[in-house]
Amino acid sequence: MYRSITAVLLLSLSLWGRGMELSDLEYATLLRYEGRSGLIVGKYQKMRSFAKISPSKAEEIAKKSCMKDEEIGYIRLKRERKLLYYRLGSRDKIAKINALDGTLIECKRR
Repeated sequence: MYRSITAVLLLSLSLWGRGMELSDLEYATLLRYEGRSGLIVGKYQKMRSFAKISPSKAEEIAKKSCMKDEEIGYIRLKRERKLLYYRLGSRDKIAKINALDGTLIECKRR
């Protein structure tokens, strides 16, 4: 009885902390382009099509949460395995915003 309750709690906590990720099919389509320099453009077009929030919305989320009065220098769409995110940089801070659901992943000083 206690084992099943603990297993359910651990599973729910691990899923809660990750946020939304790419599905297996979306992830596999991105992997086809890796390592081939001629198909880089296709990779970024696919990544943009999977992103559910726009770069301007990501900038707005970052300004509300951690970059209050700072000017954002760059916005890049990146991925780490199945996690698709926007990386926003200012002079003093770097923020990562999930491109699928708009949650703040990380905000740190340079």
